Amino acid sequence: MIFFPAFFFISVHVAAAVPVKSDHVLELLTRRMDEHLAGRWSEQVDEPGIPPELLLEGEQDLLQLNGSAAIGLDCDKTVPKMFVSPMSHGCGCRSSSFRPSNPRWTSSVRRDTPTTVYLLNMLNTKNLCFVGDSVNMGIRDGLVHNIKRLTFTHPHLGVEVTEQRWSIPINDTTQPGGNRGWWGGMKDIPSWNVHLNSSNVTVRITYFKHYVWSPWDVEFIFKEECDVILMNLGLHYTAGGNFMGRNNHPLYEDTLAAAHFLSNFSEDPNRISVFYSTLPQHFEGKTGHYNRSGSQCTALGPEVLAEQGYNNVSRSAFRSVCRGEAATRDGRPLLYRCTEFGNYTASTKYQSVPSWWEINNYTGRLQAQARQGSDWNEPGGYVYYLPVFDLFDVHKWHNGDKDCSHFCFIPTLFEAFYDRLIFVLESNPLESKSHRYTFKPPGE
Repeated sequence: MIFFPAFFFISVHVAAAVPVKSDHVLELLTRRMDEHLAGRWSEQVDEPGIPPELLLEGEQDLLQLNGSAAIGLDCDKTVPKMFVSPMSHGCGCRSSSFRPSNPRWTSSVRRDTPTTVYLLNMLNTKNLCFVGDSVNMGIRDGLVHNIKRLTFTHPHLGVEVTEQRWSIPINDTTQPGGNRGWWGGMKDIPSWNVHLNSSNVTVRITYFKHYVWSPWDVEFIFKEECDVILMNLGLHYTAGGNFMGRNNHPLYEDTLAAAHFLSNFSEDPNRISVFYSTLPQHFEGKTGHYNRSGSQCTALGPEVLAEQGYNNVSRSAFRSVCRGEAATRDGRPLLYRCTEFGNYTASTKYQSVPSWWEINNYTGRLQAQARQGSDWNEPGGYVYYLPVFDLFDVHKWHNGDKDCSHFCFIPTLFEAFYDRLIFVLESNPLESKSHRYTFKPPGE
């Protein structure tokens, strides 16, 4: 079953009263997240790997090299496609010492159904959209790899995965906010269509390259009929000072714009917006941030108390325009109700989508939204803030080529990430769609 993106219509964004979440729902979300946050990794070996006898059934055959257990994945001699990730360096992480490791995140949260299967069941008929940089791409890759992994760990599910790539042709990329060079754009957009034959579950997974904030990009996400957005910003902004991005905007203001967009998106109660914490970097130095001269990835020192600077900035931005709810034990909200933006015409500090329309004199789009009853000035949707920094704070799980930002593909690492996303989905159940995507790209 193949979905196609919806290019040919202007999405209708109708402002509606957003249902207030009950105390019971918020308490359940907080309790489950607190339990998971209290966990730890059961093993952190110096060279991530596991002996052949501990591999999952069927997995050992994929790690064979010249008849013996592989001590590393040689891309020229083996074809373990599930471990290949262009940004996460998943083919052995380009390190002779790396093999997929199988640590376990210890917490009291347990379920009978495997995480990946449970997630797909919850997302049946939905489009999960990733919006972010190459680290976000790695998070997406981790999910896609784990789905492909089901083909031999749970063959009875009848997993089918097909990929397509498409583009949105736009001519106004020279307008402010639109010209981003290689770090953004709507070209060569990858989508995966996943089908479980055993239960007739169908899920679409789409990745939008969005290294820094760009309203030009995100306005088209509505046309792709996204149901759940998983977004991050951070690593393509300078690590300090005003945290300036490649778009010459400070991270704080761009996060305000992102919060504005996400809260607009989730005004529809059948949509979910998730902004997740920037993953840790483990470069040599006091803060662990990018260091061109570093020689190896190292553990974060005590100076970095809980999270690095990017997350402090994004949290601050959310606090300034949103009301926090469902705080964890450390007092950090898991949910923001973002309503305190004021009138976007009064300030251009941040480039919200309607502000960008106005700056570029896109009066037609503004008038169309007004006719549809939309009020982009005063969004009121919920935005979930997913804390995941702690899961990835293992410096030995980066690859071996001095890249201390991207993480190797470790199946259970990404399962732990998606466990936390599941808590969000459980607190905001989505109705199943009665239709499938039928729109085709231009020319097809």
